[in-house]
Amino acid sequence: MADENVQQKKGSNKIVKLLIILIILVILGAAAFFGLQMFVFKDDDEATKTEEVVEEETTVDPKEFRPKGIIVTMPTFVVNLADPLGKRFLKMSIDVEVRDEAVKLQLETESSRIKDTIIMLLSSKTFADISTFEKKIELKQELTKRMTQILGINSVLHLYITDMVVQ
Repeated sequence: MADENVQQKKGSNKIVKLLIILIILVILGAAAFFGLQMFVFKDDDEATKTEEVVEEETTVDPKEFRPKGIIVTMPTFVVNLADPLGKRFLKMSIDVEVRDEAVKLQLETESSRIKDTIIMLLSSKTFADISTFEKKIELKQELTKRMTQILGINSVLHLYITDMVVQ
């Protein structure tokens, strides 16, 4: 009878072990399934959505995305900075976005006044006046303000610094 109890316990231990292994396999299978759903199949869905967005964008009328104004490239300006030793110079190229063709024509006819204004403003600056990002933003605003005074209100939409070297 004692042998029967020992064999019965051994048999029940084997069943418990098999059930635990089976439960672990089910959990691992579920984890693998959800992992594939989250990472592998999700990328395919995003690619499909991206393709749909691209198709929608290409059906939009291209005339709706015209630039705001006309970009006019100004000549490169090279000036001595107003530093105490006078050994630094600034080389700057700018593009100006103007409202329309009429303002572009006005900019071309007033080019001497505009160049003079820009040169005078730039040559009055020191290295400290243009060395930081904030100071460059202020310089852009001041240049825009000066050009607006010559060309008129709302004529200059944006001013872009395309090249700037201080030596």
